[in-house]
Amino acid sequence: MYQSPVKNIEHYFEASYLSELYQDVILNEKRVGALLRKIGTERDKVVNYAQSFIREEDHILIDVTHLISHSQYIDIARYGYNSQNEYDPQINLMFMFSSELQTPVFYRVLPGNIREVSAFKHDWRQRIFLKIKH
Repeated sequence: MYQSPVKNIEHYFEASYLSELYQDVILNEKRVGALLRKIGTERDKVVNYAQSFIREEDHILIDVTHLISHSQYIDIARYGYNSQNEYDPQINLMFMFSSELQTPVFYRVLPGNIREVSAFKHDWRQRIFLKIKH
């Protein structure tokens, strides 16, 4: 919905043709927030679903990006250097993409003080490669 903040999704939905196709859908801020929290707490299901599309002949591409956050409520935001050599409180998002499907097949949220190379060395790295081989 136009890369909108959650609080604006209801407005954009109601102003779109989608609201005519899906008349029983309610997309208010509270319901969307609850859905996102539920998805966030069931990361293993999201990862298993995404990994189910990986094929043996596929190539995996890795991207780590940072998000600067000065929020007091995000515990995982830690001071660290990013690719612009800035030292800010940040969160690192690691995505692994299928080159064939051009979609994410794995993701990991990391504290901002963990760099890409260190993140890749974690024990969960082995889990995705074992999954790819099957």
